[in-house]
Amino acid sequence: MKNYRFFYFGLFVIITTIFSSCLFPKEDECLNYAPSNVTSVTIPDLVPAQQPVNLQIRCQTNNGCGQFYAFETLTEGDTLTIRPISKYSGCVCTQVVGEYTASLSYTPPAAGTFYFKFYRNDRDRKSTRLNSSHLVISYAVFC
Repeated sequence: MKNYRFFYFGLFVIITTIFSSCLFPKEDECLNYAPSNVTSVTIPDLVPAQQPVNLQIRCQTNNGCGQFYAFETLTEGDTLTIRPISKYSGCVCTQVVGEYTASLSYTPPAAGTFYFKFYRNDRDRKSTRLNSSHLVISYAVFC
């Protein structure tokens, strides 16, 4: 009888370990980072040169687990390419497309025309332009 008790106890421990590891995934197993589509951008009409301007960037997530994480930026001459990154945490997510608005501060180095390119998954990049005349920078229409 004692042998069966140890056998059943050992079987119970093995089964409990297997099921609990499947039911409670590790924290990093359900964590993912991915670029988000930019849907719109808001920039103030007039900005003094060499003063920071806040770009309000509206983005979409792929599902209900997505939230803003960071911006990846690349500056090439007078063009700034902006790619928002979403953080997806959770193993079970709603399949509803989410949206968020995030701010990015940009300081034009001098008076001039500056271009912004924004990431889109469909390979069609949205772009806009800042124009400046001496010490004032004005916003051009979002394309």
